[in-house]
Amino acid sequence: YLDTTSYVNYEANILKGEVHVFRTPIYPYIIKLISIFSINDVVMYKTITLLQEILSIISVIVLYMTLKKELRNQTINYMMTILYGCLPAIFTYNKVILTESLSISLFVMYFCLIIKYIKNPTNNKTILIGVFTLFLIMLRPAFIYLIIVLLIMFLLIFICKKENRKKSMLGGIVLICISGILLGYCYLNKIQNNFFGISNVTQVNQLDNVIQMGIYDTGDKQDEGIINIINQRLDGEQQKWYVKTQNEIVSKYTSKQIEGYLKRCVKNNFQVYVKKTIEKVITIASLKCDEVYLYAKNINNIIQPRINFVVIYIYIVFKSIQILYQIVENKDIPLIQTIMIFTILGQLSTIILGAQAEYSRLFIPVLSIVIIAIAYDIDEIIEKVRTSKYWRIKYISTNSKDIINKEGE
Repeated sequence: YLDTTSYVNYEANILKGEVHVFRTPIYPYIIKLISIFSINDVVMYKTITLLQEILSIISVIVLYMTLKKELRNQTINYMMTILYGCLPAIFTYNKVILTESLSISLFVMYFCLIIKYIKNPTNNKTILIGVFTLFLIMLRPAFIYLIIVLLIMFLLIFICKKENRKKSMLGGIVLICISGILLGYCYLNKIQNNFFGISNVTQVNQLDNVIQMGIYDTGDKQDEGIINIINQRLDGEQQKWYVKTQNEIVSKYTSKQIEGYLKRCVKNNFQVYVKKTIEKVITIASLKCDEVYLYAKNINNIIQPRINFVVIYIYIVFKSIQILYQIVENKDIPLIQTIMIFTILGQLSTIILGAQAEYSRLFIPVLSIVIIAIAYDIDEIIEKVRTSKYWRIKYISTNSKDIINKEGE
C-alpha cells in the first residue's frame, strides 16, 4: 500500500508540538514504539502484524461477552460472533501496515463500551468513552463523526433517563474537552503547515471529488491557475484525475487558497454538486461494502466481496421506521439501536461527502455495528415468536421421540 510508507517514515514529534499535515500520530507512534524493540525492519513488521492479530482476537472475545449479556438467544450470539470473526477484512488487514486493522478491532471494543454505558451510565465510563473517542479520531480522522454521535447519545440519555442527567452532563463536558484538544491540534497544523484541520488528506480528497463531479471550473479569475493545471491533466472526456495534478496544485498553492477554491467550486456550481452527490449515493449503492483491496504480486481483490451498499441503505430505512414505530407505540426511545443507526449513518455520510474511492475501506469498521444491530433484531424477533400467544410450542417426550404440539391461532 502507498499509505504504508507515510506511516513508517513519520517524523513529527508531538511532544515538541510538531504535527504532520497528512498523518495523525497514533499509528505512526505505535510503529515507532515497536521499532525500538525490533532488531530489524522484518521483525518490526512481523511484530506489528502480530499485535494487530492479537487485538482482533481480543475484539472477538469482547464482542462475544457483550452479546452474551445482551441477547436472550445464545445461538444468535455464537453465529454473529463467528460472522464478525470471519470477516475477510480482519484476516487481510491484520497483515498490512495500515490503520484498518486497529480501526476494526478497536471500534468493536469501543461500541461494546457504548452499549455498557447506555445500560448503566457511570462517570468512569463517560471519561473512558471520551479518551477512547479521541484515540480513535487521532488514529483515523474519518471517525470525527463520533463526536456528533456521542452528542446525540448524551442528549437522549439526558431526555430519557432523568436519573442519569448528571452523568450525561459530564458527557457534554467530556465532548467539550475532546473538541478543545482537536481544535488545538488543528491550530498547530495551521501554524506549521498553513492548514487548519486534523489531516490534509480531506482537502486532497475534495480536490479529487470536484474533478470527478466536473465542478472544478468556478468561473472566477483568481482560480484560473488551478483550473489550467486540471485541464492539462484531463484524459479526454473521461476527466481522469492524476496524483501528479494533486501534487502540482498542493506545491504551487497554499492550503488556504485551495480551501477557498474548493468552497467556490461548490458555491458556484451548487445545483450540479447536489445532483452529482445524489448520483454518487446511487453509484455507491451498487458497490460492495465488504470489498478488500490487495496490491501484491499483481493480484487485486482476491477476497470475494459479498454485500452491496444497497443492502445497508435498505437496512437503515427499515431500522429507522422500526425505531420511529417503537417511539410512537411505546413512548420510549430504544437508545442502543438508535445510536447504532446514527453511527452507521455517520460513517456513510463521511464516505459520501468526503471519500473519492475505495469506499469499503472506510466502511468496514462500521460493518461490525451492522452485525451487532442485526443480532439484536434477530434476537428480538425470536423472543416475540417464542412469547406470542399464537405460537406457543410444547415439547412432549414419548417413547424416546419428541412430539411437537403447535397451538396455532
